[in-house]
Amino acid sequence: MKQHYFEFMKRVDIPEDAKEYLTESYDKLDENDIKETVDYLYNNNCSVKSTLELRKAIADKTGVHLYTVNFVFLVCASERMLAGFRERNIDDEIFWDTIMDLQYKLYECKKVHGVWGNFVENWYDIFYKLDIVKLGRLEYERMVYPDNLPEVEVDGFTVKPGDTVYSTHIPSAGKFSKDLREDSYARAKEFFKAERGGKPVVLFCESWLMNPDHLKIFPETMNIVEFQKEWKVYKYEPDGKYHDCWRTFSVDYDGDPDKLPQETGMQKCIVKWLKDGNVMGAGYAVKKL
Repeated sequence: MKQHYFEFMKRVDIPEDAKEYLTESYDKLDENDIKETVDYLYNNNCSVKSTLELRKAIADKTGVHLYTVNFVFLVCASERMLAGFRERNIDDEIFWDTIMDLQYKLYECKKVHGVWGNFVENWYDIFYKLDIVKLGRLEYERMVYPDNLPEVEVDGFTVKPGDTVYSTHIPSAGKFSKDLREDSYARAKEFFKAERGGKPVVLFCESWLMNPDHLKIFPETMNIVEFQKEWKVYKYEPDGKYHDCWRTFSVDYDGDPDKLPQETGMQKCIVKWLKDGNVMGAGYAVKKL
């Protein structure tokens, strides 16, 4: 477990002071406590939420921030995930690319809460259940198309409740150019084609990035607008409280757009949209590969 943790730390691209902090934090923890928590995770259907009290107890015992305990625990738990990838003959590099999601969330935790750690730990159940892989720029989660969503036709194929689709996630991992997206789509089509048995690989995306209002909010040349045009958006849900605010602004929204930072072009566009009396929201989209 320790060897796996420090192998991850060798691979992760973070400042030296962050590595020092996360190394010192690991050394403050009792490895038996971490192992017990990992065992509990895998004995409870990989439910990270089920381990909350154990993680809180570790934080209270050591004085290490809970978000940092979350990070250490999540990295250590991924050792069995690696074993699962190997059992399925999935290349180790795909594992390391997939688990680097912890790096992206590490940076987000520092930006939003000022702590090197992880505050969205319950997102990781699907990682330990081996239901998600990162292929190039995008992450793909195997899932069943939900009963509460309508049938939708895409390029001659009808997606129905109960069908297998691949929920597509866009981690905050830097450049998001068209060539990177197309490379990832091609990898996904190749990776999943065997398990589809001749049926098409259909991607599904429920995200703030699929808000159809983006065509009004942002210039057409922005990558997120071009990305959306590659999909069929078929459902929209407005969100007057803007719960996804932290993803773009690294702060929660209190209803006052004047308090939001305006350091990037994207931020400026969203603030203008909100100040004009509009709301943000999320869309649902599909894409056939």
